[in-house]
Amino acid sequence: MDKHAFTDIFIFVFILSIFVVPPLFVKTVPAAAFASWTFPVQQLFFAAAAGILIWYMNDGKKKRTKKPAEKQINIIIDSGYVLFTFGALCVTAALMELIIHFSGIRSSVIPVRPASAVQLLFCILDFAAASFFEEVVYRLYLPEMFLKYLACIPHFRFAEVCSEALPVVLFAFAHLYLGIPSVVNAALACIFLRMCCKKTGTVLTNTTAHFAYNILSLFLFSAM
Repeated sequence: MDKHAFTDIFIFVFILSIFVVPPLFVKTVPAAAFASWTFPVQQLFFAAAAGILIWYMNDGKKKRTKKPAEKQINIIIDSGYVLFTFGALCVTAALMELIIHFSGIRSSVIPVRPASAVQLLFCILDFAAASFFEEVVYRLYLPEMFLKYLACIPHFRFAEVCSEALPVVLFAFAHLYLGIPSVVNAALACIFLRMCCKKTGTVLTNTTAHFAYNILSLFLFSAM
């Protein structure tokens, strides 16, 4: 095993053990988790780790220089994917809210809107950092790494399917503490966001859609 392969495995195990697996065992969160908007130290740390992860994944890869006209066309196309993904997230969330309303299920966590300009700034930083981190890990890194290692299994013909399905399952059940409807919503959201990432070839598009959805959800479904 060469040094680069060992580093890849070490980072993969580290990401799973520190960032991916622990949320699966969270049963409850403090009531103030989405009500007390303070400086998001943890989320910014996670976002910084995601940035380093992208740098490591792209290290040594040559990027083709695009012409100005090509860049403009790509921006328009990517914006369309962002809007479509954002709309899909909103429709899915609305359907889940209807199911929750008619089933009588109540969430244990009720978000509260920021009460000041400073809290609003911290809220935006929190959501931006969290969205970037989750998109890098669940929609970019995990699918690629699962495919890389599952493809090494002899006679295993479902490497591509499993590499796409496993991040969806992990992301969905990381929301189990919010209830089953949130698990379903997260699973569908993960599928839409992954499709956006694959179609555009950049994690920035699905991060934008994710961030916009989180902000809208806060102001639609939070307590005043």
